[in-house]
Amino acid sequence: MRRIYAAVFITVVLIAGLAGRAEAYKFDCVFDAGSDGITISFTKGPLSLRTQTVTLQGPDSLPQTLRIMPGLQVLLSIASIDPDKPQLTLHYVIESGFLINGDQEGDVTLPFEHGYITNRWIYEDVDPGINYDVYGSMKVALWSSNYALQFGLSDLNGKWTAQATRKVNEIHQTITREGGLQFADINLVFNPRLLYNKVAFNITMTPQSSTWPSPDNATFIGTLPIPYGNYHFWFYRDQKN
Repeated sequence: MRRIYAAVFITVVLIAGLAGRAEAYKFDCVFDAGSDGITISFTKGPLSLRTQTVTLQGPDSLPQTLRIMPGLQVLLSIASIDPDKPQLTLHYVIESGFLINGDQEGDVTLPFEHGYITNRWIYEDVDPGINYDVYGSMKVALWSSNYALQFGLSDLNGKWTAQATRKVNEIHQTITREGGLQFADINLVFNPRLLYNKVAFNITMTPQSSTWPSPDNATFIGTLPIPYGNYHFWFYRDQKN
């Protein structure tokens, strides 16, 4: 009987490790959001040989399933597209037994942009080999989470960092351009679970030139359950702003 209990315990630990540590299952995700919808290419596996592409053209498109790993998949659909902002709202339903019921469904609003997200074994706060409008890295952990943002715009260069802990689980940060004008207002709230961190975010980016498609502020807003691990991401628009 003890051997059976031991085998069950080891199995649970292994499954929890795969679900709770993002680096245990390598992935690369590229997305392109615009007025004609969103296309997501998700490459998974340690050899990065398996790629799935999902395309949603609008709220009338049938939901598409993005398969992350065995026992974990995400059902995606477009809730709305607003070309005047310009932004779209993506609705997700995560199908996995590892999540708390209230964390399995939500919405994420994205400005029209090109982006890339990947995970790595080691957290690095900068990557000098990448040159995009915004480059970032994030360490999501149980007791504390860190992020760093690096900018390569004409009037905004440098690195900004922040940290959230179990006692102080909110991050509020304002980033300004060289002339003192506000570029971004960042608000993050981290709510750790057993295997992942439920992160609520509200990020407002203020355009300062006519190269943006609209004079309105661009927003990232939503809530995502993020497995513990190290992430790197970048995004850019069609033109520098």
